[in-house]
Amino acid sequence: MKKEQIISFVLAAAISITTGMVSGTVTVTTLKNDVNWIKTRLSDHEMRIRDLEQRSLVGGNKLS
Repeated sequence: MKKEQIISFVLAAAISITTGMVSGTVTVTTLKNDVNWIKTRLSDHEMRIRDLEQRSLVGGNKLS
């Protein structure tokens, strides 16, 4: 192999590895963000359901 071919191969490998690492990091960060968003929404829904149940029980109507 010529020197230029070796340099091209090394640069292509470095770019490929860097791109893969960045892509993986962004994917993990996005998934963590999505999981936290889902947890927040579920907590909000739980609070709303508890509030509705409490209002129903206080108002005399019992939920089945």
